[in-house]
This record gives sequence, structure tokens and C-alpha cells, in this order.
Amino acid sequence: MTCRFCDIAQRKVEDYVIWEDDKFIAFLDITPAKPSHCMLIPKLHVDYFFDLPESLYLERKAHRNRSFWF
Repeated sequence: MTCRFCDIAQRKVEDYVIWEDDKFIAFLDITPAKPSHCMLIPKLHVDYFFDLPESLYLERKAHRNRSFWF
């Protein structure tokens, strides 16, 4: 079984990527709660959110507080 998020992070599937850097990728959600709802995920595969290394968690927290404009 493959991980859908890993496929997105590795650009194996076409998705609406709106931003990325070397550790994270942001894309529009396919079932948005609101217009322009996006998801920010790490490129590192982890089974559970709490398995993220602390340094990546802190970076993700910083990204969460930013706004993406497109």
C-alpha cells in the first residue's frame, strides 16, 4: 500500500501544489471545508503526527501561522 501524502510530496500525482520547500509541501485539499482550504504536510513520511522529529514539528508550527496567498 502506498501513502497518498508521500505520492503528493514526491510529485507522483497531480495535485494543486501552492507552495513547497525542502521539508514541506502545501496543496489545495480535494474536499475543502472552505474555499481555498489547503493542507501543509511534511515530505518526511511518518505514520503519526507525533512521530515527527521535534525540529520539523516546530517548523510546521511556524508555517501554520503564516498565510498563503494565491
